[in-house]
Amino acid sequence: MLAVLVILPAVESGASPSTRNPAAFLGKSDQLGTIEAGKLADLVLLDADPLQNIANTKKISRVMLDGRFVDTGFHPGYRVPFARPGPYEGAGQGFFAAPALAGISPRWSAPNQPVQLEVEGRNFTYASEILFEDRPLTTTYLSPTRLGATVPATWVPTEGTFFVKVRNPRAGGGVSNAYGLVVLSK
Repeated sequence: MLAVLVILPAVESGASPSTRNPAAFLGKSDQLGTIEAGKLADLVLLDADPLQNIANTKKISRVMLDGRFVDTGFHPGYRVPFARPGPYEGAGQGFFAAPALAGISPRWSAPNQPVQLEVEGRNFTYASEILFEDRPLTTTYLSPTRLGATVPATWVPTEGTFFVKVRNPRAGGGVSNAYGLVVLSK
């Protein structure tokens, strides 16, 4: 349980903090509700009054967790203790996973024709981009395993093999393996 205790002039003059009544209602006054030796203590101490300006909640002076003050400085090894919601799940710790291609459709096309491209693979997100010869296409997220995009006709003016990849943003992320789109005259 985390409580934010705001000590206002009324509290300093003897009025009870707003955490006492909820603790009594829950029947936990012996464990919670006031700052006393032997009680549970998770606190965020602020340098300014959040009732004056909500941005003051960012002015954290100290944090007490399980009765101990915690170092609130930067920790390079810190990892978010819960999964990020949405299509990013599975990427772990709020990072994007590296994408991987399993196939593209169509596998071939004619020159000077737009190509409705669909890629299949894994670890795709709303932020994934299809790269065509390392140039980003306007990409439509279809699912964690499918993306779509249209390759403009001007990007396939001649016969040849053009490489398709998927890129996920940093942190994590990266560029997938490549699949070739073969362009041939009929």
